[in-house]
Amino acid sequence: MDLGDKMSASQPKKQEILNEIWNICDSLRGPIDIEEIQLLVLPLFFYKAISDKNIEERDNFIKKYGIDEKDLEDDFGFSSIIIPKEARFSYVLKSYKKNGGVNGILRAFRLIGQKNPELEGIFSDAEYIIERVNSKNLMERYFQDVFWRFSTLDFRPSSLG
Repeated sequence: MDLGDKMSASQPKKQEILNEIWNICDSLRGPIDIEEIQLLVLPLFFYKAISDKNIEERDNFIKKYGIDEKDLEDDFGFSSIIIPKEARFSYVLKSYKKNGGVNGILRAFRLIGQKNPELEGIFSDAEYIIERVNSKNLMERYFQDVFWRFSTLDFRPSSLG
């Protein structure tokens, strides 16, 4: 497969991702002000993307060096961004209700910021929106669906081409 084939093969995938993100934004219109949607969706997009990239880098590191996953610490150096296990998108999704729903996501945002000083505050707008909307008891109703929809998107570098 030459570069042109690879690029055209990844275009539909990228378009599908853009369409789904548009649909996610569209589903939030009404309960959340339009200006606030981007402050919520962009950090979620970033969170899912760095989580997927981190997991792929971790898996590649384990495969390359034959290390048992249980022996690999979160901040071992296999990735440029440290994401503790309990802050990974897949972990938060799996334990969404058990870990307090939206509060589990806020906890993940804060953990990532603590482990990566250069990212400190990157999720602060999303945290503000989540807390503001959650105070109206709207967030849990809408956010679980949004979070699940993000889980269907694959941002691993190998899948994006």
